Amino acid sequence: MNLGKESKAYMQVATNLVLNTSFLVSISIIFNLYFQKIQRQKVIYKLLGGVILGLAGIVLMTISLKLPNDVIFDTRSILISISGLFYGFLPTSIAAAIVIGYRVFLGGPGTITGIAVTLSSAALGILWRFIRKNPENLSKLEYYGFGVVNHIIMLLCIFLLPKSMIDETLRTITLPVLTIYPIGTLILCLIITYERRSLQTERSLSESEVRFQAVCERAPVGIIVGIPGRIIYANSEYSNILGLSLETIKSVSWKTY
Repeated sequence: MNLGKESKAYMQVATNLVLNTSFLVSISIIFNLYFQKIQRQKVIYKLLGGVILGLAGIVLMTISLKLPNDVIFDTRSILISISGLFYGFLPTSIAAAIVIGYRVFLGGPGTITGIAVTLSSAALGILWRFIRKNPENLSKLEYYGFGVVNHIIMLLCIFLLPKSMIDETLRTITLPVLTIYPIGTLILCLIITYERRSLQTERSLSESEVRFQAVCERAPVGIIVGIPGRIIYANSEYSNILGLSLETIKSVSWKTY
């Protein structure tokens, strides 16, 4: 009977943590698209990014798993650690401060533990970024290992709970946390890496197009680039030779000329 109750409790905990992780992934996809576009801009935008991450952490805490002993668990440790790894010191510091402030506001027996988890997650992400330099170039195994290390530290923070709560909390959450959280960390890292590489490819193509047009515009001969059925580029010299505007040239098939 006890085994059945424990299994049911594990399943309930695991289900709640999976849902929390799924919500985190959704938030992170949207935020990462925003951050990639502003990361080279003013500091104020990075501060804003930190505020957005902090608010995301608050949302995660509002849908957290609450154990019978009133200790809450959610995926803010993943959010904050990955912020440190990919987004750096400033946004992560702002996000961690907001998350800690809200955790203090909530109160309860797990407050000190919650603060410790947030600080350790932020510190680990920032330190890992400092040592490894380019987080988007890490292997899948390292992303997973990063998640494992982060959440072993998280479990160690459980010992900051009142002594009467430590055993029960560890029995309830150790297996789900070490199973689900590293996988969630891996998935999130892969998503961010994919989006970064896609944006980098897009920028490279855009820069190549600009360079190509610059060379063609300086050429003393007419140049056109076409695909079956239409012209997609013509330089100014080609326009001068024909005595037509670029818009007119592009509006018809290259075979016309």
